[in-house]
Amino acid sequence: MCMHIMFVCRGNTYRSRMAEAYARSLELPGFSFSSCGIKAQRNLNGPITWPAVRIAQHRGFQRYLKAKWTQATKALLEEADLVVYLDPSVAADATHIAPHTHAETWNVADVTSGNDGVLIRESEQAIQRIVYLVDKLLATLKPKETVARPPHTVTTHDLQGETASVPIDELSFRPAAYGVCIHDGHLLVMRAQGQKWSLPGGAIEIYERPEDTVPREVQEETGLTIETHRLLFWDQAFFFHNVIGQAFNSIAFVFLCTPTDHPGELIPKHLEIDGDELEYAAWLPLTKVQPEMFAGTHAGFIKKLQKKGVLTA
Repeated sequence: MCMHIMFVCRGNTYRSRMAEAYARSLELPGFSFSSCGIKAQRNLNGPITWPAVRIAQHRGFQRYLKAKWTQATKALLEEADLVVYLDPSVAADATHIAPHTHAETWNVADVTSGNDGVLIRESEQAIQRIVYLVDKLLATLKPKETVARPPHTVTTHDLQGETASVPIDELSFRPAAYGVCIHDGHLLVMRAQGQKWSLPGGAIEIYERPEDTVPREVQEETGLTIETHRLLFWDQAFFFHNVIGQAFNSIAFVFLCTPTDHPGELIPKHLEIDGDELEYAAWLPLTKVQPEMFAGTHAGFIKKLQKKGVLTA
């Protein structure tokens, strides 16, 4: 639904033309604008006054100016959803053409004849008031923007891919970092008892940079010493940790890494770390890596890595 506003002055060569051009330059959705003059057909000032052209050029809305004046008619005024008369005398004379129930009257003085200095001064004063009144009018007519309220709950995913609805006041913020460690066509992976594969990594300590978290976590979880190279991407997810029963808003940084020691020296099976029993860490051939083999958000990590061409054998 588009609201049409008609600006009306006497000759349609300055005041109403300026109001129309400025309003159109705002390019507001849901509005259209036009202008006319109750005595425009007398053509006293030609198609448009030179102060109007000057103002439009200086203010950057010349392309929104129509080429010629328009004579006010009963049909034009009645088609508008709102008619704006630029001064009370115009409003009074317009009642003889078509009384309009949806109208408002401004008080913008007409630009009188005189020397160039007078015309420039009066035209500047007029456009300043026109801009102010147009902005004020549209502010009252634009639909009020609704402020999006945060949801009362969020949907979390655990490592098994199960979902749960968690109240937002039970969420904790958890920045984490993970390593994509590739050696000789294999990807370093790990998994907890009975779970799918995941990338090695974990929570960023308060004193750490993300790129420092990855070597520490990889060493703890796999026994390897690695070197962090560059950030591949970051991701966000609402995650539920089943072991500790806590929901997180997790921001994960995923880095490209390489081992700095013998890649076959991985930790023994069934090593317990922070309450999680690791079944084992292993080197998975890149030719066998598929997203469905990985747990929860890590499946999404693998999809992004494949799309970026990082996991090319």
